[in-house]
Amino acid sequence: MCSIPPISEEKLPFNIPKGWSWVRMRDICPNITSGTTPSKDYFTDSSGIPYLKVYNIRNNEIDFEYKEQYIAKEIHNTSNKRCILYPGDVIMNIVGPPLGKIAIIPDKFPEYNCNQAIVYFRPIIKEFNVWIYLFLSELSFLNYIELIGTAGQDNISVSKSQNIKIAIPPLNEQKRIVKKVDKLMRLCDDLEKEVKENHKNSELLMETVLREAFEVNKTS
Repeated sequence: MCSIPPISEEKLPFNIPKGWSWVRMRDICPNITSGTTPSKDYFTDSSGIPYLKVYNIRNNEIDFEYKEQYIAKEIHNTSNKRCILYPGDVIMNIVGPPLGKIAIIPDKFPEYNCNQAIVYFRPIIKEFNVWIYLFLSELSFLNYIELIGTAGQDNISVSKSQNIKIAIPPLNEQKRIVKKVDKLMRLCDDLEKEVKENHKNSELLMETVLREAFEVNKTS
């Protein structure tokens, strides 16, 4: 566990086990910031640096093939340099609705970039990234920050993102919890698949029953 001073006990979201610490996101991810949008002249559909928008975060994963676009490497390394993304970074949309789209940058490309509706978290200990991803995906942190925006559009400022309170267990315990969550999520996926298959079978059964009923009426 890195040496990070815990925040005070005032207004903490909930009690945590011994050995855990409440910290602010900026304490474990020092350079939290959002992206930016360059001039349309720097965009391309086929080559350059992959450029992410909120719609590329689908089912809490990166789907770059959905409306993929790129920006010129020149702008990526100059005016957009502060928002370079690397595999393993955690990103979150800060413009809603809905809020709470979270993803981990995959290793399909060595670098990415993003627009201003996305903020990224790059932990000082890289192995923290999956824990941060799971913590944010749970979404209860939204209950403890003040959102901004008007006309039904809830937004999270970069400073609010930096100040998100996150409960950090020791790294070994993080890995144990992550492993357990992965197992439970696979179970949920299997159950969802089974429900869909049962629903399909029920529809087929209903079609068969109705077909037989109509055939009986035709012959009677």
